[in-house]
Amino acid sequence: MIKLNNLYLVIPLFLWFAHQILVISLINIKWLDCYLDDLVVLPILLGISLIIQQNFISNYSFIFHLKTIVFCIFYFSLAFEVIIPIFNQHYTSDWKDSVAYAIGGFYFYFFQNKPKSN
Repeated sequence: MIKLNNLYLVIPLFLWFAHQILVISLINIKWLDCYLDDLVVLPILLGISLIIQQNFISNYSFIFHLKTIVFCIFYFSLAFEVIIPIFNQHYTSDWKDSVAYAIGGFYFYFFQNKPKSN
């Protein structure tokens, strides 16, 4: 059984979940509504991907290369801040979102991207 004991993954998950509760409760905090999801998306997605790689594929020493994380930052920025706003008027382009992706990506790199200890 896999235990979710990586506090550095639990924090972004908790923040995202708490924000969703606020949204459902119709409590709007502008900064959270604009940037929190962008800030936590890469630590959550890459963190879950790391757990899957290390536990289900049994590659305990696997970690993501910095190039891969930078690519993910670039990809999310390009997709969600450049391409999608061109085709969907409900999305807006904001360079601060790209900064949030970068902060989240480097948070993952420095705090979560560790080999699994046996």
